[in-house]
Amino acid sequence: KRVELARALVAEPSFLILDEPMAGMNQEEKEYMARFVLDARDERGVTVLLIEHHMDIITGICDRMLVLSYGELIDTGIPREVIRNPRVIKAYLGGAKDVA
Repeated sequence: KRVELARALVAEPSFLILDEPMAGMNQEEKEYMARFVLDARDERGVTVLLIEHHMDIITGICDRMLVLSYGELIDTGIPREVIRNPRVIKAYLGGAKDVA
């Protein structure tokens, strides 16, 4: 996946869409890929649209997030605020009772 991302960056895009680049990775691999994405953004000035289900990655590296559930917009905004929305919690983190 890192090679695919590097290959995309060779074209010097100004906008990069990544569709679940961390799928199937363990925590260490996800952290490495997240750093790679952040470096690409910062060093090359690339705007990144990241489609991802790993909420820890999204909240850790994204400036803004938009949450969909079955195609319906649930919330949008700053990640630390969006993840407090009870509908977001239910859709992506389990249920409000499961979040401690």
